[in-house]
Amino acid sequence: MKMLVVEVSVSDPWDWVTENGSGPFVGEVVANDTNHVLVRLKSPIQFADVENVFVLSSTRHAGDSYSNLKTGLSLPSNFLPVPESAISTQGVEAMLRDALTFAEAWRRGFLVGALEVVA
Repeated sequence: MKMLVVEVSVSDPWDWVTENGSGPFVGEVVANDTNHVLVRLKSPIQFADVENVFVLSSTRHAGDSYSNLKTGLSLPSNFLPVPESAISTQGVEAMLRDALTFAEAWRRGFLVGALEVVA
C-alpha cells in the first residue's frame, strides 16, 4: 500500500512558530481513523528539548472527517507533536492507540493549523 504524503502547517502557538516556523512539515500518514491522523514526519522537529518524529492530527470542527483523505484536501486541524519513544511499532492500530494515549497524558495543549494531502 502506498503511503499518503501530507503537509502539516502550523499557525499557532507563537512559540512553536518562532522556534520551528509554520511549515509546511512533510510526512506520511501511518495510521488514521475518522477523527485522527498519525503522521511520521520526514524530518523530526525539535521543540522544548524534545525530538518529535510524529504528529497526531485531530479534526477541529464538528462534521470534519479524515475517513476519505484525498489529494488536495486541506482540513483545519489540531496537532500534537509526539516523540518516537511514545509510539510502538506493533502495527497500525497500536501506533494510533499509543499516540492517543500519549495525547491524553500530555496536557500542554495543541498546535493549531491545517493538514493537507499532497500526493
